[in-house]
Amino acid sequence: MTTWKTVKESVMIEAEKIKGSRFIGYLSPIEDKKAALTFLAQIRREHPKARHWCYAYRLGKKGEISHYYDDGEPTGSAGKPILQHLEGAEITNIIAVVVRYFGGTKLGVGGLARAYSATTRETLIAATITKIISQKRSIFTIAYHHEPTIRNLLPRFSARIIHAVWTNEVMLTCEMPETKALSLEAAIREATSGRAKISHLS
Repeated sequence: MTTWKTVKESVMIEAEKIKGSRFIGYLSPIEDKKAALTFLAQIRREHPKARHWCYAYRLGKKGEISHYYDDGEPTGSAGKPILQHLEGAEITNIIAVVVRYFGGTKLGVGGLARAYSATTRETLIAATITKIISQKRSIFTIAYHHEPTIRNLLPRFSARIIHAVWTNEVMLTCEMPETKALSLEAAIREATSGRAKISHLS
Protein backbone atom coordinates (compact mmCIF):
# COMPACT_ATOMS: atom_id res chain seq x y z
CA MET A 1 0.00 0.00 0.00
CA THR A 2 1.28 3.46 -0.92
CA THR A 3 0.48 6.24 1.52
CA TRP A 4 1.86 9.70 2.07
CA LYS A 5 1.22 12.71 4.27
CA THR A 6 0.26 16.24 3.33
CA VAL A 7 -1.63 19.13 4.90
CA LYS A 8 -5.41 19.08 4.79
CA GLU A 9 -5.78 22.77 3.95
CA SER A 10 -3.82 26.01 3.75
CA VAL A 11 -2.62 27.56 6.99
CA MET A 12 -0.95 30.83 7.99
CA ILE A 13 0.96 31.80 11.13
CA GLU A 14 2.86 34.95 12.10
CA ALA A 15 5.95 34.36 14.21
CA GLU A 16 7.31 36.74 16.81
CA LYS A 17 9.24 39.70 15.46
CA ILE A 18 13.01 39.34 15.45
CA LYS A 19 14.88 42.65 15.70
CA GLY A 20 11.97 44.35 13.99
CA SER A 21 11.58 41.87 11.15
CA ARG A 22 8.22 40.17 10.67
CA PHE A 23 8.10 36.55 9.52
CA ILE A 24 4.80 35.13 8.25
CA GLY A 25 4.57 31.43 7.38
CA TYR A 26 2.21 29.74 4.95
CA LEU A 27 1.57 26.10 4.03
CA SER A 28 -0.66 24.83 1.26
CA PRO A 29 -1.37 21.46 -0.36
CA ILE A 30 -0.43 21.36 -4.06
CA GLU A 31 -0.62 18.87 -6.91
CA ASP A 32 2.20 20.09 -9.14
CA LYS A 33 4.78 22.82 -9.77
CA LYS A 34 2.21 25.05 -11.48
CA ALA A 35 0.03 24.99 -8.37
CA ALA A 36 3.07 25.82 -6.22
CA LEU A 37 3.92 28.88 -8.31
CA THR A 38 0.28 29.97 -8.39
CA PHE A 39 0.14 29.87 -4.59
CA LEU A 40 3.43 31.77 -4.35
CA ALA A 41 2.09 34.46 -6.69
CA GLN A 42 -1.00 34.77 -4.51
CA ILE A 43 1.13 35.33 -1.40
CA ARG A 44 3.24 37.94 -3.19
CA ARG A 45 0.06 39.81 -4.14
CA GLU A 46 -1.12 39.70 -0.52
CA HIS A 47 2.21 41.10 0.72
CA PRO A 48 3.44 43.51 -1.97
CA LYS A 49 5.56 45.51 0.48
CA ALA A 50 7.46 42.56 1.95
CA ARG A 51 11.22 42.29 1.32
CA HIS A 52 11.45 38.52 0.74
CA TRP A 53 9.13 35.64 -0.20
CA CYS A 54 11.22 32.52 0.45
CA TYR A 55 9.80 29.09 -0.17
CA ALA A 56 10.27 25.36 -0.62
CA TYR A 57 8.07 22.64 -2.01
CA ARG A 58 7.97 18.84 -2.24
CA LEU A 59 6.09 16.79 -4.81
CA GLY A 60 5.54 13.10 -5.48
CA LYS A 61 4.33 10.29 -3.25
CA LYS A 62 7.77 10.05 -1.65
CA GLY A 63 8.73 13.69 -2.02
CA GLU A 64 11.07 12.76 -4.86
CA ILE A 65 10.74 16.25 -6.40
CA SER A 66 11.83 19.17 -4.25
CA HIS A 67 12.93 22.76 -4.72
CA TYR A 68 13.76 25.73 -2.54
CA TYR A 69 14.45 29.42 -3.15
CA ASP A 70 16.15 32.02 -0.96
CA ASP A 71 14.73 35.05 -2.83
CA GLY A 72 17.68 37.33 -2.16
CA GLU A 73 18.54 36.13 1.32
CA PRO A 74 22.07 34.71 1.78
CA THR A 75 22.47 31.29 0.16
CA GLY A 76 21.17 28.49 2.34
CA SER A 77 19.72 30.79 5.01
CA ALA A 78 16.04 30.62 4.04
CA GLY A 79 14.80 28.13 1.46
CA LYS A 80 16.94 25.25 2.66
CA PRO A 81 15.81 25.43 6.33
CA ILE A 82 12.21 25.58 5.10
CA LEU A 83 12.71 22.46 2.97
CA GLN A 84 14.46 20.61 5.78
CA HIS A 85 11.36 20.99 7.97
CA LEU A 86 9.12 19.64 5.22
CA GLU A 87 11.45 16.66 4.84
CA GLY A 88 11.61 16.13 8.60
CA ALA A 89 7.82 16.10 8.82
CA GLU A 90 7.75 13.59 5.94
CA ILE A 91 5.03 15.50 4.12
CA THR A 92 4.75 15.97 0.39
CA ASN A 93 2.60 17.67 -2.26
CA ILE A 94 3.15 20.77 -0.17
CA ILE A 95 4.55 24.27 -0.48
CA ALA A 96 5.80 26.37 2.43
CA VAL A 97 6.30 30.11 2.00
CA VAL A 98 7.82 32.45 4.57
CA VAL A 99 7.29 36.16 4.02
CA ARG A 100 9.75 38.59 5.58
CA TYR A 101 9.21 42.28 6.24
CA PHE A 102 12.67 43.70 6.90
CA GLY A 103 12.92 45.45 10.25
CA GLY A 104 16.07 47.45 9.61
CA THR A 105 18.57 45.18 11.38
CA LYS A 106 20.52 42.46 9.58
CA LEU A 107 20.24 39.07 11.28
CA GLY A 108 23.22 37.29 9.72
CA VAL A 109 23.13 33.89 8.06
CA GLY A 110 22.70 32.00 11.34
CA GLY A 111 20.00 34.32 12.60
CA LEU A 112 18.10 34.13 9.34
CA ALA A 113 18.30 30.34 9.24
CA ARG A 114 16.92 30.14 12.78
CA ALA A 115 14.12 32.61 11.96
CA TYR A 116 12.99 30.84 8.78
CA SER A 117 13.31 27.46 10.48
CA ALA A 118 11.28 28.53 13.52
CA THR A 119 8.55 30.10 11.39
CA THR A 120 8.21 26.95 9.30
CA ARG A 121 8.15 24.77 12.41
CA GLU A 122 5.38 26.87 13.99
CA THR A 123 3.37 26.75 10.76
CA LEU A 124 3.66 22.96 10.63
CA ILE A 125 2.48 22.74 14.24
CA ALA A 126 -0.61 24.77 13.33
CA ALA A 127 -1.39 22.65 10.26
CA THR A 128 -3.66 19.61 10.12
CA ILE A 129 -1.65 16.71 8.69
CA THR A 130 -3.62 14.10 6.76
CA LYS A 131 -2.66 10.69 5.38
CA ILE A 132 -3.45 10.01 1.72
CA ILE A 133 -4.02 6.45 0.51
CA SER A 134 -3.01 5.76 -3.07
CA GLN A 135 -5.99 5.37 -5.39
CA LYS A 136 -6.46 3.06 -8.35
CA ARG A 137 -8.70 3.57 -11.40
CA SER A 138 -10.31 0.78 -13.37
CA ILE A 139 -12.95 0.45 -16.06
CA PHE A 140 -15.67 -2.14 -15.54
CA THR A 141 -17.61 -3.04 -18.68
CA ILE A 142 -20.83 -4.82 -17.80
CA ALA A 143 -24.27 -5.67 -19.15
CA TYR A 144 -27.13 -3.24 -18.47
CA HIS A 145 -28.94 -5.59 -16.10
CA HIS A 146 -25.81 -5.82 -13.90
CA GLU A 147 -25.46 -2.07 -13.40
CA PRO A 148 -27.73 -1.70 -10.32
CA THR A 149 -25.93 -4.58 -8.58
CA ILE A 150 -22.48 -3.13 -9.30
CA ARG A 151 -23.50 0.36 -8.19
CA ASN A 152 -24.67 -1.11 -4.88
CA LEU A 153 -21.37 -2.99 -4.48
CA LEU A 154 -19.09 0.01 -4.87
CA PRO A 155 -19.61 1.71 -1.45
CA ARG A 156 -18.56 -1.50 0.34
CA PHE A 157 -15.11 -1.03 -1.19
CA SER A 158 -14.93 2.78 -0.82
CA ALA A 159 -15.14 3.03 -4.61
CA ARG A 160 -16.80 5.77 -6.62
CA ILE A 161 -17.83 6.23 -10.24
CA ILE A 162 -15.98 9.08 -11.93
CA HIS A 163 -17.27 8.48 -15.47
CA ALA A 164 -19.95 6.35 -17.11
CA VAL A 165 -20.66 5.53 -20.75
CA TRP A 166 -23.74 3.68 -22.03
CA THR A 167 -23.54 2.01 -25.43
CA ASN A 168 -24.49 -1.59 -26.08
CA GLU A 169 -22.87 -2.17 -22.66
CA VAL A 170 -22.18 -0.02 -19.60
CA MET A 171 -18.63 1.22 -19.00
CA LEU A 172 -18.04 2.45 -15.44
CA THR A 173 -14.75 4.17 -14.71
CA CYS A 174 -14.22 3.83 -10.98
CA GLU A 175 -11.69 5.03 -8.43
CA MET A 176 -10.95 3.09 -5.26
CA PRO A 177 -8.24 2.70 -2.59
CA GLU A 178 -5.38 0.67 -3.98
CA THR A 179 -5.74 -1.76 -1.09
CA LYS A 180 -9.33 -2.63 -2.02
CA ALA A 181 -8.96 -2.94 -5.79
CA LEU A 182 -8.46 -6.71 -5.97
CA SER A 183 -11.34 -7.42 -3.60
CA LEU A 184 -13.67 -5.20 -5.63
CA GLU A 185 -12.67 -6.89 -8.87
CA ALA A 186 -13.36 -10.30 -7.35
CA ALA A 187 -16.78 -9.17 -6.12
CA ILE A 188 -17.67 -7.76 -9.56
CA ARG A 189 -16.61 -10.96 -11.30
CA GLU A 190 -18.75 -12.97 -8.90
CA ALA A 191 -21.76 -10.66 -9.31
CA THR A 192 -21.57 -10.89 -13.11
CA SER A 193 -20.71 -14.60 -13.25
CA GLY A 194 -17.35 -13.70 -14.72
CA ARG A 195 -18.80 -11.71 -17.62
CA ALA A 196 -17.45 -8.28 -16.56
CA LYS A 197 -14.53 -6.91 -18.53
CA ILE A 198 -11.96 -5.18 -16.36
CA SER A 199 -9.19 -2.86 -17.55
CA HIS A 200 -6.83 -0.76 -15.45
CA LEU A 201 -6.02 2.92 -15.88
CA SER A 202 -3.65 3.30 -12.94
